[in-house]
Amino acid sequence: MAAQLVRIIKRRSSFNLDRDEFYRVEFLNDQGEPDLSLSVFEIDPNLNLIQLQTEQLVGIGINPDQRCSVHLDGLSGWSGVLKTPTTNRVFNFKFASDTHRELQFVNNQVLLEFVFALQSNLQNHRLVDVSKTMMKSYALQQLDKHDEEWTQVAKNSEKFQIWITK
Repeated sequence: MAAQLVRIIKRRSSFNLDRDEFYRVEFLNDQGEPDLSLSVFEIDPNLNLIQLQTEQLVGIGINPDQRCSVHLDGLSGWSGVLKTPTTNRVFNFKFASDTHRELQFVNNQVLLEFVFALQSNLQNHRLVDVSKTMMKSYALQQLDKHDEEWTQVAKNSEKFQIWITK
């Protein structure tokens, strides 16, 4: 299967918001400015989505329970985006780092076109919810196999210890 672009969104409930609030919650940075460079991942979603979502979120210390993924391939109604691979390792896990890409928008208007196209096309089975149970199962399997990356995260992350035992 061909690779697909996937974006992990901040809150599952974001898609129930009106467009302006959806834009504010999901696409403005911590300073309240438009994020013109969005993190996305290029993966085979049937094989790697559980691994990706778990490793990306746990690896940067974010509780993954409120997140879900959205497929971006085939999304129409927007343009001006350049997909560029990142060259530095930005996550604690090699797989998440290796599949990480950025969508770079020329300006806020192009970002808004993307946001509105995305929200308008959610009925096309774009949302993929990886459950807490699936993510925990994956993490525990990796720990049982003594995976080096997972062993390091388990040893060094208090947030991970809290999440995995809830």
